[in-house]
Amino acid sequence: MCRLAIFVFYDSEGKVDEYIYYLLQEINNVVSKLVVIINGKILSESKKSLERYSRDIIERENNGLDGGAFKEYFTSYIREEELLKYDEIIILNDSFYGPVFSIENIFNEMRNVKCDYWGMTRHNGHHDSGYNISSHIQGYFLVFRKRIIHDECFLEFWEQMETPNNYDQAVKNYEIGINTWLDRHGYRGISYVDYKGGTNLINECINPFMEEPYKLIKECGCPVLKRKAISILNEEGIKAVKYIEGQTSYDTKMIWNNWERKVQTSEIKSESIERINDFCKRYDSVYIYGKGKVGESLRHVLELLEINITGYVVSEGSDESGTLDIACLNGIEKVGIIIGVGRMLFDEVYAIAAKTVGKSNVFVINELRGHT
Repeated sequence: MCRLAIFVFYDSEGKVDEYIYYLLQEINNVVSKLVVIINGKILSESKKSLERYSRDIIERENNGLDGGAFKEYFTSYIREEELLKYDEIIILNDSFYGPVFSIENIFNEMRNVKCDYWGMTRHNGHHDSGYNISSHIQGYFLVFRKRIIHDECFLEFWEQMETPNNYDQAVKNYEIGINTWLDRHGYRGISYVDYKGGTNLINECINPFMEEPYKLIKECGCPVLKRKAISILNEEGIKAVKYIEGQTSYDTKMIWNNWERKVQTSEIKSESIERINDFCKRYDSVYIYGKGKVGESLRHVLELLEINITGYVVSEGSDESGTLDIACLNGIEKVGIIIGVGRMLFDEVYAIAAKTVGKSNVFVINELRGHT
């Protein structure tokens, strides 16, 4: 099996983290040639490290995101006669962690599946007021087989695809676009999760990699975890990481190191685990203010991360299960409060907490921040 892989990388600081090297090492186990395309800048030491995995490294302006990079490669860098020597072509980007299971086993499984192209996961589509996305195999990892590669319609797609200017256009022009184009030309696509029976397992999800990453990995054997799935407010994403840590040989330090760096550079809009941990260590007791859906999910996440929480506080009322009236904390030293309510209640709850224990003793999750 002669395979070509085209990997697109982007980092705002030009740094390549360890999870990328691991990914490329695993991809090299199933391909004959690996091409790395760098969108934007790259640090010299990072580029040298990448050269251990590929002799073909292309640097370009960050124009058109990954869809723009793939378009430029297929229309400007590879000749048609070279294209025709491959049995399969993989296109992928750096937006996921893994593989947490053997990529060779995945390809061996998919070898006997009747399809013309495949990917890891499927977006099930969503049609609502002004927001229309059709069902499609997601474009962060796609594999095209010989029937498609040898059809002139494959290059025609890249030639006619309009270079995206933003993320929404990238989804429309590239990700949905290539699914629609290939389907129109009579080619059948499937996701690995579809093949493993995940369609029935998560058929009510719009975007399973965000809503059910834990199930995708644990019950469907999906070998990747999207970076976007990890958030302090996404319990399923944190559960997925903890499952990977306990049930696979994948080193989850690669996940946390990259994720924390991205949070600190504001590239990922989520709260830093290090910042919450440092806050909790300063106090004898720490309470989550709010026992609704947000507060309970937050506590479950913190428990998964082995960050101890004393209990909940609410605006009125106490019970025997560790929930206190906020007034009970008035005047108590070395007590911290983490706000655990949504935006509608945020301002009111923050004001009460700050008045009760002082602003410096109140922690605000970035995603929940209101106008304070």
